[in-house]
Amino acid sequence: MKFKILDKSKQFINTFSSFISFIILNPKKFLLKIKNSYKYLKRGDFQVIKNKLIIFLAKDSDLKKIDIKTYNIKDFGEKHFDFPIFKDPSVSIIIPVYNKLDYTFSCLNSLMENIKDIPYEVIVADDNSTDETKNIETYVKNIKIIRNKKNIGFLKNCNNASKFANGKYILLLNNDTNIQSDYLKYLLELIESDEKIGIVGSKIIYPNGILQEAGGIIWKDGSSASYGNGDEPEKYRYNYIKEVDYVSGCSIMIKKKLWDDIGGFDERFAPSYYEDSDLAFEARKHGYKVLYQPKSTIVHFENISHGNNAPHLLANKKAFYKKWNKILEKEHFSKDKDFFLARDRSFNKKTILIIDHRIPTPDQDAGSKTIYQYLELFCELGLNVKFMPDDFRYDAIYAQKLENMGIEILYGKYYYNNFKKWIKENAKYFDFALLSRPDIAVKYMDLIKTCSKAKVLYYGHDLHYIRGLRRYETEKEPAILKESEKWKKIEFSVFNKADLILTPSINEKIIIDNNSSGKKTKVVPPFFYDNFNLTNKDFTERKDILFVGGFNHTPNVDGILWFLREIFPLIIKNIKDARLISAGSNPPDILRNMDNGHNIMIKGYVDDKELKNLYGNARIAIIPLRYGAGVKGKTVEAMYYGVPVVSTSFGIEGMPDIQKTIKPIDDAKQFAAEVIKIYNSESLFKLMSEKETAYIKKHFFKETAKNIFLDILDLNKP
Repeated sequence: MKFKILDKSKQFINTFSSFISFIILNPKKFLLKIKNSYKYLKRGDFQVIKNKLIIFLAKDSDLKKIDIKTYNIKDFGEKHFDFPIFKDPSVSIIIPVYNKLDYTFSCLNSLMENIKDIPYEVIVADDNSTDETKNIETYVKNIKIIRNKKNIGFLKNCNNASKFANGKYILLLNNDTNIQSDYLKYLLELIESDEKIGIVGSKIIYPNGILQEAGGIIWKDGSSASYGNGDEPEKYRYNYIKEVDYVSGCSIMIKKKLWDDIGGFDERFAPSYYEDSDLAFEARKHGYKVLYQPKSTIVHFENISHGNNAPHLLANKKAFYKKWNKILEKEHFSKDKDFFLARDRSFNKKTILIIDHRIPTPDQDAGSKTIYQYLELFCELGLNVKFMPDDFRYDAIYAQKLENMGIEILYGKYYYNNFKKWIKENAKYFDFALLSRPDIAVKYMDLIKTCSKAKVLYYGHDLHYIRGLRRYETEKEPAILKESEKWKKIEFSVFNKADLILTPSINEKIIIDNNSSGKKTKVVPPFFYDNFNLTNKDFTERKDILFVGGFNHTPNVDGILWFLREIFPLIIKNIKDARLISAGSNPPDILRNMDNGHNIMIKGYVDDKELKNLYGNARIAIIPLRYGAGVKGKTVEAMYYGVPVVSTSFGIEGMPDIQKTIKPIDDAKQFAAEVIKIYNSESLFKLMSEKETAYIKKHFFKETAKNIFLDILDLNKP
C-alpha cells in the first residue's frame, strides 16, 4: 500500500502553525510544559524531551491518504499481454465476464503489474459475450478462456469456470476491478496463516478513493451492510484483520477444497446477489473462518460484472433468510444496531480495552514486550481487543503487528481530540479495561469507571515510587526523593480505584496489600515462553559477556556505567581477551564514547534476530543494577536462552525462589570474581544453564500465564 507523503515545507508550516496556536490557546499549559522540559533538561534526560516532541508532532499529523491506481479501460486496442505460465499454480483467478472487454482488459492489466513471485493462472469465464470479448485471445496470451454456449448468469458462470481451476485456492475476481500493489500476496499470506481460515476478502475502494466496503455485515433480518461505505479508507477502524459476516463477491479467495465441499455458489441465488453471503455462512458451517484483510486493496467500479438486478436482490434476501434464519436469530444483531460488535463478529466475545503510553515496541523495551505478549494472549483467548496509545501516534512498523493479530488501534488527530467521546459512546461494550503505567491509568481511570461497567485492571510494570526511592539512596539527590513521593500518591490513588491490581512480583504484591486495604492483587508473569527447543552453541564457541537493556530506563544507564568503571577492569586483568557487548536502544553519549572497538562494544538497538545471535555467543549475561523495581526482562530473557546470569539483588528481585538458581552479588569485587569463575569453567556454565532453563519452564511458561488470565477474565466460566 502506497501513501502520499506531505511536502516537508508544508509539513513544517502545519506543525509550526499548530505550535503557535497551542501557545495562544493554552498559555498556562505551555508554561507548564516549558517548566517540565527545563526539569528534564537539568537532569540530562534529553531522550524524554525528544519523545515528548515526537508525541506533539504525532498529534498534529493527519492520516496518510491511500494512493490508488486505476488502469485505462481504453487500452485494449494498443496493449497485448503474455501472462506467465506456471506448472503448479497456487491460485486460480476466475474472472466472470459478459461483454465490457474494456473493463476486463483493465483488470488483466492490473494483474500483470501487481502480482509478483506467486504462481497463478487466469481463467476468463465468458458468459456468451457479443462484443470484442469473443476475440480476447487476440490481445491476451496464456490464459484459460471458458466460453458458455448461452448466457447462464454470473453465479452459474463462476460455478462452471471453477471446474477448470488447478490452484489450491480459487480467487473470484470481478472484471470491473483493478487490484493494487501486493493485493494477492496479502490474501495468500492470511489464508495460509491458519488452516481454519476458509475465505478471505479485501478492502474495496471506489475509483474516487472513497471506501466501498471493509467487510460485510448481515443483520438479524437478513439485510446486509457494507461496513464503512462512503468513508475514508485509511481510518483506523478499517485497518485491522478481523472476522466478518461475509466478504464481497467482487473479490473472494477461498480454499479450493472448501469450495468443492460446499459445492460452489448455491444456485438458488442465481443469477446473483446474496451468493457471497451464503458462501460465507456455508464456510462457517463447515468449520472455517471468514476474514477481512485490509492490506489487500482493490478498486471496484461496481455493477459492471452482472448489472443492476434489484428484483433478484429482494427475492434472494428472502431466500437467504429462509435458509439461515436460525443462525441469524441466534448470532446476529438487529438492523443498524451495535455496529461496534457486528463489524467484526463479536456477538459472542468479551471486549477488552487496553491503554498504554504508546504502541508497544517489544524489541526495544521490557515494558513493551510485556504489553505486546498480553495483547497477543488476549487475541488467542478469543477476546475482542481494542488498543488506545496515549500518544495517539501511528508507528506503522509496530502497529501493523497488532493489526495483523486482529487488534483495532485508535490513533490520529481526531482521536487525540475526541478519545473521551469515543469511550463514552462505546463504554457499554467494554467487559474489561487494562490500564498500563500509573501516569496513564490516572488519566483514564475515572472516565472508564464512570462510563462503563467494565472490570478495570491495572498493571504498573513496577512500583515507580520504590524505584525512585532506591535511586535516591544511590544518588542522594533531593529532587529524586520528591519525584518518588509524587509517584507514590499517583500509584496508590490508582490502586484504590482499580478493580484488580496486577503485579509482576510477589514482593510488590506484599507492599501493595499492606498499603491498600481490601484491594485484590494478583501476581502475573511479565514474560512467558512456549518454545524451549533451542539449539545452543557449545561453551568453547562462546566468548562474550553480554548486557541487554534499553537506555531510556535510568537504572540501566547507571548499572552498565558502574560495571564498566568498577567491575570490568578487574575482569580484564584476569581474562585478557574478554569482551563486553552492550545491546539496547538509545545509549547515551557517555556510554557510546566508551566503545573502544576492542573489548567494549556498545551496539545500541539490535533486532530480535541479532539479539538471539548475541545470546548464542555469550558465555555470561550480566545484570549490574544498583536500583530499580519489578521483575527484570533482561534477567528472564538471558535465563530462557540458557546463558549463566551474574546479577545484583535488584536484577533478580521479585522472582520466586530465584536465589536457589542465581546468587545475588552487590559488591563490585565479588561480582567480578563470579564472572571470572563462570567464564573459565565449562562445567559450571553447563550446570547454571540447565538450572536456569528449568526455572524458566517452571515459572515463565506460556500455559501458566494463559491459565492465570483465563481466571482473571472469567473465561473459565460457561
